[in-house]
Amino acid sequence: MSQVAVTEQKPPSPQKLTMLDRLSGFSLKLFGGPASGIAGSMEGLRDDILKSSLRITPVALVSLSLLITTITAIAAAFVTVLGFVLGFIWL
Repeated sequence: MSQVAVTEQKPPSPQKLTMLDRLSGFSLKLFGGPASGIAGSMEGLRDDILKSSLRITPVALVSLSLLITTITAIAAAFVTVLGFVLGFIWL
């Protein structure tokens, strides 16, 4: 009689999230409400995302755009104030 070795199958290891996935999740927490309203009013956004082969939802894309716009606005305001304080910008 031959013996058959029984091997335990390991559960599949979860895939690591990409930087875009983590950033999208963070932006959804901050801007999920406004982003869903904006994405809902943009009728062709879903089709355009599918054509571009991006793997992101319309709401996540809009919330990511809002996050990047907010970070850019804060950075621009900071640099402007710093320019006035240090004398690089004169009125």
